[in-house]
Amino acid sequence: WPGGKRCALALSHDVDAQGSNAGIKLLRAEAERRAIRSTFTVVGEHLEGYANLLDELRGAGHEIALHDVVHDNRIAFLNANQIVARLSPLRRQLERFGIQGFRSPSWYTSEALWTALKKLGFTYDMSVQDTWPLFDKQRNYGVRFQMPYIVDDLVILPTTIPFELPWLGGYSHRETLAFWKPKIDAIAANGGLMLINAHPDRWSTGRPRAAEALARC
Repeated sequence: WPGGKRCALALSHDVDAQGSNAGIKLLRAEAERRAIRSTFTVVGEHLEGYANLLDELRGAGHEIALHDVVHDNRIAFLNANQIVARLSPLRRQLERFGIQGFRSPSWYTSEALWTALKKLGFTYDMSVQDTWPLFDKQRNYGVRFQMPYIVDDLVILPTTIPFELPWLGGYSHRETLAFWKPKIDAIAANGGLMLINAHPDRWSTGRPRAAEALARC
């Protein structure tokens, strides 16, 4: 890593819906309190609704990325030409908000998606996880890698800490911290990337108690 650092940490927040202004501001404040800047991935149909807030975030050094046009989990199952046609109407917004990165809803990904993202001028993608055993207990669908890698000049950043997933399994906020600590320690020891993802929406980390748990992580 640059500067002789032994590992890397990156914060990302998927903004799935409108009405998450308070959660965005809360997570922004938590990051800035620790001298960190985050990447907010926003669904394309909501970019204009968040325009003023996104301008503020960019002015403070945060980054905006795209979270598809609509959050319907379909994009990775289209062919490359269909994906280009789906995202092309957003070119003006991509330029306005300086968007170069992408994350597919629910981490669905495909080679066709990467091909289309490259054609559209994206430089990085966060649509994979290092481990993803949730669909089938007998199979790990993750990439089994905790470092950035490159596919046809597109930088792939595996999401290694999908922070809220333990909550979906019934863990409390305190138990979630304990759940992730061994993995955080292992990534740090192995010199990997801790790419954390959390949602600022009201149903998720966009609440003070949940944001505090993330900050303690």
